[in-house]
Amino acid sequence: MIFTNLELMIKCLLIGQESDIEKYALAMSQSNYFKSVDRYPIDVKTESQISFSSFEKFDALFLVSKLMYPFSFLSESIKGGKNLFFTDQPELTVSDLNMLEQLYNESGGLVVPEFVELNHPLVEDFITVEPKHLQYSYTKSLIGRRDIRPSLITALGFLSLLSSMPVKKIDVSTIETTSLGRPSIKVRLKMYDSSVCHILMDIDNKNEHEITIESAKGNFNINFAENYLENIHGSKFFSPEVTDSLLLGRTLNSYAMNIILNTKPIFSFHHYVLVVSLIVKIESILKNSF
Repeated sequence: MIFTNLELMIKCLLIGQESDIEKYALAMSQSNYFKSVDRYPIDVKTESQISFSSFEKFDALFLVSKLMYPFSFLSESIKGGKNLFFTDQPELTVSDLNMLEQLYNESGGLVVPEFVELNHPLVEDFITVEPKHLQYSYTKSLIGRRDIRPSLITALGFLSLLSSMPVKKIDVSTIETTSLGRPSIKVRLKMYDSSVCHILMDIDNKNEHEITIESAKGNFNINFAENYLENIHGSKFFSPEVTDSLLLGRTLNSYAMNIILNTKPIFSFHHYVLVVSLIVKIESILKNSF
């Protein structure tokens, strides 16, 4: 479906827990691209009772909460050719995702996983670089262990866009202790073209969040915490402060434009499958480390 008017065109349905629906509804209310925003609250008890027959009138579905059994919902949505935006679903196995990807390749809908950091103003012009002999690092301070998976998704999501090479080897090189006595996790991934990725995560109260890219096209450091990009010469280019709500709004607008213009997203369902496959391997290494 291609829209001719770029404003107030998309009829969408938010599906999830009330608190999550409220957050996404607020972001959509500040956008010009959503004609109507309906709500379909669910919880653990009602998750299995979702009625897909009532979704026909919507241009896009937004799954904004984690489900206990997400495979059923995603498979029905994909088979029905729905446009679907969804947040990370930890209960999906690699086998589930492979089956869903096969369904998706045969469907006509646009199924896109959430990746808010990709829509940061500093990232847009610099995240696609020459992949050969890439050196990439992702550093972030975490509040607690629940933030490990979201941070891995972000780190590996960027890696999947920066390099098309498959990962040859994964090492959890060290699990040290920060000054506060909390874990520090270091993950090293080596690709078949000798590109290397380092993921550094400290569970502490510091304000660190940045990526560093070294490639044939140049070296860049993007500091999300302080909102600046630094080039190889040490020159810093600052952007206005970017809040979580602003990033979410930009992410939703980006997906809306994919639907309106019938274009492919930068971070696709295929990228998400690759990322989760790597996370499963990393988690198996970390399983007995805490």
